[in-house]
Amino acid sequence: MTPSPSAAPAPALSIVVVVLAGRAALAECLEALARQRDVGPVETIVAFDDRNPDVDALPARFPDVRFEHLPGRRTYAEVRAAGLALARAPVVALTEDHCHPGPGWARAVLDAHAASHAAIGGPVDLAPGGSALDDAVYLLDYARYASPLAEGPAPELTDCNVSYRREALEAIRPLWREEFHEPRVHAALAARGDSLWIAPAVAVRQQRRLTPGGALWERYAFGRLLGSVRAQDAPVGRRVVLALAAAAIPALQVLRVLGHVRRAPALRGVAVRAFPWMLLLATAWGCGELVGYVTGTPEASLAPRPRPRASA
Repeated sequence: MTPSPSAAPAPALSIVVVVLAGRAALAECLEALARQRDVGPVETIVAFDDRNPDVDALPARFPDVRFEHLPGRRTYAEVRAAGLALARAPVVALTEDHCHPGPGWARAVLDAHAASHAAIGGPVDLAPGGSALDDAVYLLDYARYASPLAEGPAPELTDCNVSYRREALEAIRPLWREEFHEPRVHAALAARGDSLWIAPAVAVRQQRRLTPGGALWERYAFGRLLGSVRAQDAPVGRRVVLALAAAAIPALQVLRVLGHVRRAPALRGVAVRAFPWMLLLATAWGCGELVGYVTGTPEASLAPRPRPRASA
């Protein structure tokens, strides 16, 4: 069993790992985290649900990691929230199992938080060896975070490589208690006057391995999730405008990637190879957003669990 948190020394850093890619990717991520040096006590929390039952075999291999198995099927936003709620350190980092930090990552996180920034992110670079499809997934999600990045304030950070002062998160806890959506969290922090910051030394490498069907479904589902979130508080007229504009999403996403590739020359050949897949995946995302705007609901597997009714 995982050691009781009360029996361990107070950590300097809590690292919450959300399981998306599965057991093999998670094991590689945890091995990379185990190689962190010169950071004092570190608490690693793995949050996962019944989508990944084989993760239950890993605690014996990683006895210092706290594995939190959430029963049933949860949204990834619910899993993030549950993991973050368990964190005890004054600095809390959030990542996903398909990301591999370098050996100096944790030290860089703590050094960056010596300043007063509420949230700090860093580069997400492409790991070699993937297919054109895998590279297209990376480019659409993370090209904006590819090295080189300049240190300084950032309008957005990615939840696969971000860390927070816990006191800043606690100040807005009602916003993420049930589901942690980083755009909402980061907007709330900025509204409080807290800073979002890019630290180039806080770098991870990312690569997922997806089937064509899995990748297309995932883009559709996450596009629909975004559309449904934007539609929640929008008046009907605004939703109509957003739905009509969804036709431009594929071209806009691909053009945005190409703009990021211009400042990251190492990705130019990757973008050429991955271009057809980028266009297909961006189209799937656009279809998802359109459905999200029209229905106001996410795809079923990304919908939050129904909350139990209060007793009369």
